[in-house]
Amino acid sequence: MLIYLAIVLISLVSCAIGFACEINDGNIRHLENRRKPNAGAALLPNIPLSQIFYVLVAWLGNKVYTNAGFMFAIAIGCIAIVAQVISCRTSTAKLAQLLKNA
Repeated sequence: MLIYLAIVLISLVSCAIGFACEINDGNIRHLENRRKPNAGAALLPNIPLSQIFYVLVAWLGNKVYTNAGFMFAIAIGCIAIVAQVISCRTSTAKLAQLLKNA
């Protein structure tokens, strides 16, 4: 049961980084369209659906092969986090450049 909690926490971290990227991308679009950078991010439906997806993947994977679902869900979460961090760093640099030029 504790591993499912870890999977939910990984998915929450992935969501948090995704929200930061979404806000950065929104602010970039605002600045490119000569508007005030005040973008936001919607928590719903990402928060409950993402956690349900991760836990469902783990549970179904465990039905196929013992503990394979846990490893697969954790791998998906870690890959998503790394990809989002890279994307967020890129968008943060672009946003900083746009703010500097504005």
